[in-house]
Amino acid sequence: MNTRWCMGWALMAVLLASAALRAAEAARPEGLPEAAFTALQASFPGATIDEVEAERERGVPYFEVEMTHAGREVEVEVTADGMIGEIETEVAAADLPTAVAAKAQEAAGGGRLGTAERHEVRGVPLYGTFAALAEPVVVYEIPFRSAVLRRKGTVVIRDNGEVVRVARGDDDGDEADDDEPGHQD
Repeated sequence: MNTRWCMGWALMAVLLASAALRAAEAARPEGLPEAAFTALQASFPGATIDEVEAERERGVPYFEVEMTHAGREVEVEVTADGMIGEIETEVAAADLPTAVAAKAQEAAGGGRLGTAERHEVRGVPLYGTFAALAEPVVVYEIPFRSAVLRRKGTVVIRDNGEVVRVARGDDDGDEADDDEPGHQD
């Protein structure tokens, strides 16, 4: 009886593992290579993939994957072999790191900050492939409307508070401005 009981449990475990494997395979969107899907599952367990687009940057092919993870929208660049190049998430101005928020307010001249984009860069296109960085680089791209001149702009700030770039004016080429508070067409 003990052997029969053990065999029954072993069969149940095999069936459950097989069902889980089929479910995971079914969750992989068509066209997304297995290595890319596996890398996304490892970095974002439980995420739901919403959209996959094949892209190319500086001649390097990759997939731009939009997904929902832990209730937040996440956009990830991943290569066919599973190398994650960049992770982009939205961050409310109130949730910015203190040093970043201070520099953003300074760039905005005390004006209003829009919803920021947090970019975690893990790899860059180089010589036909994505080259992994030794350490990820994190920058925040923050749209704003200045208090004094009521002009739009965007500031890019490293996670340590170092300002990388400030683009001022109504035509700075950044689509993120459309999402900023008080924006009217």
